[in-house]
Amino acid sequence: MSKQRVGTLDFANAVIARLGQLPESLPMLDYSAAKPLAVPGATARRNVPAEKKLVGSMSSSRRRVTPDTLAKALRTAENHVFSLTMITNRGVKVWPNGLPETFCTDHWRCRFEAAQDKQFNKAMLLELLRNLHYGGVDFIKTENLYTFDGEPGFSLGQGQ
Repeated sequence: MSKQRVGTLDFANAVIARLGQLPESLPMLDYSAAKPLAVPGATARRNVPAEKKLVGSMSSSRRRVTPDTLAKALRTAENHVFSLTMITNRGVKVWPNGLPETFCTDHWRCRFEAAQDKQFNKAMLLELLRNLHYGGVDFIKTENLYTFDGEPGFSLGQGQ
C-alpha cells in the first residue's frame, strides 16, 4: 500500500520505475492458463435504403403576437397541397385548440404538412417559404419533415 502521498506525475514516475518487477505486497496474478475469449464474429450486411418521403416543413418564427394572430398570417401561405397543422411555443401546442393561459415567448414553431394523398416536394417547400416571406412572416429556421418507410423521422407534436 502507499507509504506516501504523491501527485499524478510522481505516481506515474513510480509506476514507470517499477515496470517489470514482481509485486511485493499483493499476490501475483498469473494469466498464462487463461483461455482466449470467444468473440462472436460480426456479419456484414447491407441495409436496404428506406423509402424517404418529404411530407412537410417545420419553420421557426420570431414574432410578438398571439397564437391565433400568427396562425392567421401563416395560413395565407397554404395551398392545395400543404397546410398549417400546428403551432408550438416552448414545446407546448398553442394552435389549434391551445390553452389561453399558456405563457408564450416570441419564438414559435410552425408545422406545415402535406395532405395524405398529396405529393410534397422541394419546389413546394420553396413556394411555402416564399409565401411566408411575402406574407410578412419572419421565419428564422426551417426543418424538412420526412418519413422513412412510412414512419415519421421527426418528433410528433403534443397531441399528434
